[in-house]
Amino acid sequence: MWKKFKRLIVKHKTYLLGLASVLVGTLLFVALFWNKSITLVEGWYNLYAQFILQEGLVPYKDFPLIVPPIALGLWTVVQAVFGNTLVVFRVMDIGVKLVLGGSCYHLFTRFYSEKIAALGAIIVNFILMSAIYDNGVPSYNIYAVILCVWLIIAGRAFLKQLFVKNTISNGALWGIGTLFALSFLNKQTSGPLTIIAVCAVLHLAVWRQKGFKEMCKVFLKLLASSLVVVGLVWIALAVWGCLPDYLNQIFMSESKGSVGDIFFRRIVEIFVSYAFVRALLLGGIISFIIQVLVSNKILRLYKTPSFMMNKKRMGLFVLCVLGGILAAIGCAWIKTAHSVPQYNFHLSTYSGNINAFIIAGLCLFVFLCLYSTLMVLFVKKRTYRVYAELLLYITFLALTYSLILSYGYPVTYPFVLAVVVCFLLKQRIQWNWAKDMLLLGLVGIVAFFCISMKLESPSLFYGWRAGSVVQPLEKSFIPALRGLKLPLEEKKMLEDIYTEVQHYTNPSDPILAFNNNQVFYLLLNRPPYTRYVSYYYDVSPDSQSLRTIEKMKQGLLPKAIVYLRFPEWVRAFHEQAFRDGQRSGQRQLDEYIQHLIDSGVYKVIRHYEKKSAKNGKFENSFLEDGFSLELLVKNMQSSKRGKSYDK
Repeated sequence: MWKKFKRLIVKHKTYLLGLASVLVGTLLFVALFWNKSITLVEGWYNLYAQFILQEGLVPYKDFPLIVPPIALGLWTVVQAVFGNTLVVFRVMDIGVKLVLGGSCYHLFTRFYSEKIAALGAIIVNFILMSAIYDNGVPSYNIYAVILCVWLIIAGRAFLKQLFVKNTISNGALWGIGTLFALSFLNKQTSGPLTIIAVCAVLHLAVWRQKGFKEMCKVFLKLLASSLVVVGLVWIALAVWGCLPDYLNQIFMSESKGSVGDIFFRRIVEIFVSYAFVRALLLGGIISFIIQVLVSNKILRLYKTPSFMMNKKRMGLFVLCVLGGILAAIGCAWIKTAHSVPQYNFHLSTYSGNINAFIIAGLCLFVFLCLYSTLMVLFVKKRTYRVYAELLLYITFLALTYSLILSYGYPVTYPFVLAVVVCFLLKQRIQWNWAKDMLLLGLVGIVAFFCISMKLESPSLFYGWRAGSVVQPLEKSFIPALRGLKLPLEEKKMLEDIYTEVQHYTNPSDPILAFNNNQVFYLLLNRPPYTRYVSYYYDVSPDSQSLRTIEKMKQGLLPKAIVYLRFPEWVRAFHEQAFRDGQRSGQRQLDEYIQHLIDSGVYKVIRHYEKKSAKNGKFENSFLEDGFSLELLVKNMQSSKRGKSYDK
């Protein structure tokens, strides 16, 4: 047994070394910061799981939920087994990142050498973890990427069997169909687009290889396998009594996450209203035209998966890449870098000029999709590798586009940049030592940029920038923060608010965290005022905010409010993007809370904002300019309830 295992290790030694390098590199990176910061947006699924485990509430029916149940199910199981503290979900996130890195490495080995695959996986994980939006908590966006990766792996295996053995694997089809179902049950916006992309490539390959009749059979088998999994989940929801609520919230909700909103409104408006996508498409088209003008041998150049470059081809290739980069910079930098908030590209925290190169990488990725499409449609000699490359590019592009719909840039471009880098390195250069040095240099550059940025600014969401983890850190006495260390300034602020809330409220008194700071429900150990835990502009329907106002007008006021004030530009930006410029329910709730303060119903006992200190630094430097955080407590001497508010 041991000899057989040893032979297996020796046989796959290179693959295992590459996998180990990705996993160890990920662990070393995570170890620098995983328990040394906190952001206000943590805590969504902690509360959802708490509703189920402690109060016996039914999702969708008893409390709103904007996404399908896969992520909620994972969080609920973890919380039931390990408890409800932030450190538990930080450890869970480490496991998710290891699965992501290993999955990306395995995917890239299907297309590139182990060395290049390891670099691609490291680029994915390092850039993703260094993102200021990555706060160390597992996200359904990451689950979407992992499912997308395994869809490509399974699809490639199906294509290989189709072209090499000339057979259709029913097992592979049922596996792909199951992944389709899980993708849709994880996130209703990214799931359908990745499913459409995979189906398009697989059905095109079967049609051209086996004919229209076999393509229809493949479609029916994929549909049947998907419906089995989705049907079982829907039956469970029906037994739970929440299927109608689930269907309404997922398909027809007012928030950005509904399928109806994405496919019948925003998928059309995106090309007109979002400068980012306009720049991406325009940059891609111009760069593609430049490359066609430079070389009339595009199809012959890319006819094989890899080729030995001579001087002429190397020159053409370099000119194509430079032309693409210049065109992307010219289009994207002017149109995007000055119109999209700086937050959306985490690399801009280091240097704003890198934004243009991020867009250039995305444009180059679009070119790969165009080239692969030309290969599949017009090159007579077809192999599974041609279709597999198209599957890789078009599926990642679909995932990227779907996440861009929700401004999820930091989750998307690490993958497309990794694919672009892997593609460029795949072109076989004769000097192996130069290639190895290039690989090591790229790894060093990626590691330097990502580690330096993450240590200085671990995470950021509107209003709150976690402090540098290289400054003095201390543990907090707040139970939910057990296992974490925080910068002194942030720790003191949280402990002061915790102490005040314990003094002014009882354990059963509900509190309100508004606008987007739901972590305080967990930190302060007080029940939420409503079952809707996040009032953020893009994910929260206006009706939830208006219902909260009506509840307040009835006199059922929360004993305390942790109030994160947004500047006007944030409200205007989100109303333009998600409300067609109309006044949002969140703005109205914001104004109503201010009315309660002005009427004396609430008093402000803690106020925090960024301001200059005597030593030349800033007090409350974790708060962004224009944002402030206040603790409001109900004034027991006031009998006013704010009913006269008529706006």
